[in-house]
Amino acid sequence: MAHIFPGILHPFPEIHDIFLRIYDGFLRIYEGFLGMYDARLRMCEPFPRIYDICSGMYDRFPGIFDQFLSRDETFPYKLERLGGSKDSFSECGG
Repeated sequence: MAHIFPGILHPFPEIHDIFLRIYDGFLRIYEGFLGMYDARLRMCEPFPRIYDICSGMYDRFPGIFDQFLSRDETFPYKLERLGGSKDSFSECGG
């Protein structure tokens, strides 16, 4: 993550740390939604919007999520099970 905004945030390490924490929070939320959908928990059945929200977040911030999730070697397979493509993930740098 440190290389995303090196020129802008390098002189301000405190601000950079804040961005990292916010970013990490979004990642944890996304992973939570992905895990709930992937496990097909009953909790998701009455709330189909959970997956819609998760999908919408990914659509808005694909580069952000791809960069973090590319560290997770299993993510392309999770994406494929959700209807995505391992090839399209690879094209984004995953």
